[in-house]
Amino acid sequence: TTCSIFCGNIPYSFEERDIVNMFERFGRIRQIWIPIDRYTHRNRGFAFVEFEQRPDAEDAFNKYVNYEIEGRKLRIDWDIGRNAKERYIGDRF
Repeated sequence: TTCSIFCGNIPYSFEERDIVNMFERFGRIRQIWIPIDRYTHRNRGFAFVEFEQRPDAEDAFNKYVNYEIEGRKLRIDWDIGRNAKERYIGDRF
């Protein structure tokens, strides 16, 4: 039921505007989070994109599964959120 997508293996040269350009054609984006490496000041190779509507997120997800950009095959997955991840990890250990 999430509207948030994990997008991994993005080129290190990508900035927020590049991610916006990739995903905004599918619908309204609520939020984008791109972790930045504190030493290189480049992205860490992944981003999270949250859409306002689930169908828009599904369209983007389906478009970018098995998609290659600048010689890198993207890794696309649904983001279940930090709270759910903490519960899942807590249950495993």
